[in-house]
Amino acid sequence: MNLKADEYLLPTMFKICTQIGDSESMEFGKSIFKTLPVLYKNNTVVLNSALNMFMQNGEISTGEHIFDKIQKDRITYNIMMSGL
Repeated sequence: MNLKADEYLLPTMFKICTQIGDSESMEFGKSIFKTLPVLYKNNTVVLNSALNMFMQNGEISTGEHIFDKIQKDRITYNIMMSGL
């Protein structure tokens, strides 16, 4: 099966990596984030999902880096406050 990354699949994948929470799933989530298509690098929903994954798994510096670059909404602030 060949899945194409879109604004629905990417947040789902980040959420799965967050819920599993082991080192292998975190590495998988990081690889998804590093290869994020340009189209989604400014997508608030996708970036909020990635931000949540990093914050929930203790990757605070990466989360802060995303937070600094993202267009913020209430969800973004809530993720940051919950993750700290």
